[in-house]
Amino acid sequence: MSKAASAEQLFRDHANCAQAVLIPFAADHGVSSTTASDIAAGFGGGMARLQGTCGAITGACMALGITIGAREPDATKAKDATTAAFREFQKRFVGLHGETTCRSLLKVDLNTEEGRAAHAQHKLRETICTPCVRDAAQIVEDLLAQPV
Repeated sequence: MSKAASAEQLFRDHANCAQAVLIPFAADHGVSSTTASDIAAGFGGGMARLQGTCGAITGACMALGITIGAREPDATKAKDATTAAFREFQKRFVGLHGETTCRSLLKVDLNTEEGRAAHAQHKLRETICTPCVRDAAQIVEDLLAQPV
């Protein structure tokens, strides 16, 4: 199963968006799914449901960091390579979804009763969040498949 498909399945199985994207990549580096889940737990819903940067994006940034860090033993080079990869990730994600914040993507406020009701009524987890998770993981897969 591809990492993107795995991320989508984890999200459908109720992982948050950041957890779903990070877990498939973390496993390749000896980080258990439980530990990866714990690390990413606060990043769902745009960080603690504050609707900042989309959790799929923060999960992708962590996935790039853990993978590129494992490839590049020099910390400065790893940081620079991760930054470059993440900037390319961001460009591709925005190209697909037009936005980077949870609030802008969903167009509802999850911190209000009305926003949560609209989120459920319009099935935004399925129609907006699931594609963001799948695409974030796919972009990371594509970036990591490129020669270093």
